[in-house]
Amino acid sequence: MSGTSVFFDRLVTFVVGVALIAGAVIVIGWKYDLFNWLPEALDSGPALDVTEYGWWPWALAAAALILLLLGLRWLFGHLPSRRVTELRLPGSGAEGRLEVDAGSAVSAACASLQSRHDIRSAKGDVRRDRGQLVIDIRATLEPRCDLAEVATAIDETTAALTQSLERPDLYCRVRLDVGSRGRSKAARLH
Repeated sequence: MSGTSVFFDRLVTFVVGVALIAGAVIVIGWKYDLFNWLPEALDSGPALDVTEYGWWPWALAAAALILLLLGLRWLFGHLPSRRVTELRLPGSGAEGRLEVDAGSAVSAACASLQSRHDIRSAKGDVRRDRGQLVIDIRATLEPRCDLAEVATAIDETTAALTQSLERPDLYCRVRLDVGSRGRSKAARLH
């Protein structure tokens, strides 16, 4: 859950809590006649008169739509993310934790792949997939690339990445797409 979601959760919880407490105090005060400014009986006439206006159904529908959108936003803000942002490294103990930014490590590996002339683009992240930590890389290849060379480069890059992270429970998945002919980048000399 993001920091913004946590902030709004706490704010809404506080506002609803204060409103419920204030409502309870007013109801108790009304029941036992503790407040002189409260009427002895409620008159629902003005509220019923409002429902007779032509704009009332539209206003009610707009309020319902806004509440629906806010509710959906709240629900989507609380969906658990499968993306892993930090990985704990071996050597972490009681003295402290050693962690690495998983996104930066995968971005560096993707940049290494993308620097090749036969790989147009590469993006990736670390996700939790069915209980396993998986480095998920998506690469777009040039149409006339040599697949054996690309496979070797991907094997070397993923091996270096998993070795640098020193996590035996980390798996790699690489998805390859072939790009269209029109967007070829110039070949680079190494």
